Amino acid sequence: MALRVPRPAHIAVLLASSLALALPAQGATPDAGWGVLAHVTWARDYSFVLRDGTSAAGVVLSVSPDSVTLSVRGEPPSTKTSTVTLERSNVLRVDDGVKGADLIYSGRSSWSDVRAIPPYEGGERLEVVTRSGARLTGKTATVSDVEITLAGHRIPKADVSQVYYLRVKPLSDNWEHAFRESLTLYPLSLLFQIHKIAVLLYDSSLPEDNTPLKLEWRTPLPHPPH
Repeated sequence: MALRVPRPAHIAVLLASSLALALPAQGATPDAGWGVLAHVTWARDYSFVLRDGTSAAGVVLSVSPDSVTLSVRGEPPSTKTSTVTLERSNVLRVDDGVKGADLIYSGRSSWSDVRAIPPYEGGERLEVVTRSGARLTGKTATVSDVEITLAGHRIPKADVSQVYYLRVKPLSDNWEHAFRESLTLYPLSLLFQIHKIAVLLYDSSLPEDNTPLKLEWRTPLPHPPH
């Protein structure tokens, strides 16, 4: 049976209803941390990088506070799938692509991950929490080894408590394709206002890990529209 791909008209309905019902109040805290895996779409593939250097890519079947279970495909030409459970303690990061900006969960505190986030698209931005409790958010940041410049403020790394990456929530494979086909009508910044998540990149209270990571991706198969 052919997959149903959302049309621009369907996207308009989705955005209108989302703006009316799902737009968070100003200052509301978006989804963050491990729990975000339970609140993003499961109708797409995600890539999981593990602490032993291996990786897995598949569709999320279930999430608990301590683990995640995936449906993983075999290497081509095999079309068989298997079920794999990954312990949270072994998961280093989760992505919906292969770029730094595709990160949806990080299991480490890394200043290099802060530096790896490229210039922001649409409404995506960086948020810095200082040791004094101040919060600064901006779309353009300059990050060096010793400081971060955000929203016109130069903040020494020694004064930084946490750094979050605020990004658009992943869409299902089918909705992402349809939305990108309609970007001229519905800009990414609008989607960011409706559905966003916060990814903790750096926490000064945790050991810092700047080990370079190799991000891999397998071509996803289409999934039924959700």
